[in-house]
Amino acid sequence: MSANSPSPTISDHDELYAWIDSIPLSRPKKNIQRDFSDGVATAEVISHFLPKMIELHNYPAANSVAQKMYNWKTLNQKVLRKLDCKLTDEVIDGIVTTKPGYIETFLTDLRLKIDQTLTRRTHARALRTPSLVPPFPYSYPTLAAAAQDEYASAHPHHHPPYGEDRQSETMRLVHELQGTVEMLHVKTGRLEELLDLKERRIGELEMKLRVHGLNV
Repeated sequence: MSANSPSPTISDHDELYAWIDSIPLSRPKKNIQRDFSDGVATAEVISHFLPKMIELHNYPAANSVAQKMYNWKTLNQKVLRKLDCKLTDEVIDGIVTTKPGYIETFLTDLRLKIDQTLTRRTHARALRTPSLVPPFPYSYPTLAAAAQDEYASAHPHHHPPYGEDRQSETMRLVHELQGTVEMLHVKTGRLEELLDLKERRIGELEMKLRVHGLNV
């Protein structure tokens, strides 16, 4: 978190609180400075979105300043560094000692880094997924040639009368292929969303098991 980052406004805080309220945490939400002072809630937030990046058992609930500092330094080294969200000792001290504004500024930055990481992973997953069709959008010559080949294959003995305009048939096939490509892209996007939702759900279930003292 940069020391030169602009301080969040009241409206920014309201949006941040709404975001935190949408995330299931193991402890009741009462006061954001105290709730996040030992690093446990932050670890759970990260686990909700990026469950494979963090191991929650590394961050036990703490009351002492020493244990809180240990949790945050562990989190800083093992996770926040990978998110490009590493904290200075001054900021960690401000969060642990519940100084006003420190946790809000950090969580605002963390939210941005999580969103950026999820976006990069989605793009990388899309690049790794084998494509069943050429990249969209097609160039017109490519589509036209494909449509003509498909027409010829489907009608090997068809010889149109002299002067018949085959362009309308070609364009119809072009539009059909475009519709197929768009449908495949929509299905790919939905599959990616379902995969992200599944990862979040697994993280929530693991957290609930830990809350009840069960090891995953």
